[in-house]
Amino acid sequence: TVLGDSPWATLGGWTGDVGAPILQYGMGFASGKQRLPTVVYANYLKNGNGNPIDASTREFLMHGKISNVVSGHQPHGDCPLVIDASGVRIITADTSYSN
Repeated sequence: TVLGDSPWATLGGWTGDVGAPILQYGMGFASGKQRLPTVVYANYLKNGNGNPIDASTREFLMHGKISNVVSGHQPHGDCPLVIDASGVRIITADTSYSN
């Protein structure tokens, strides 16, 4: 959600909810745009561009017979990001377009 020119995560936050700390931890940012460490969110971008997965990650996924990784809520321009990694396909898309 956008409030004015700033994302909600940098203006708001979850306060008063029992699970508030873990939800804020998952966001990766606090009010004031302070960057927070998170293991909940990851992406396949480097400097805003698709970043190929490394060989060990590809081999791990293939060993588990996982050929597609689909992730939502990851903006990348106006279209999904598709990375073909020799047997593993990574797809990320911004779910705000899904209604």
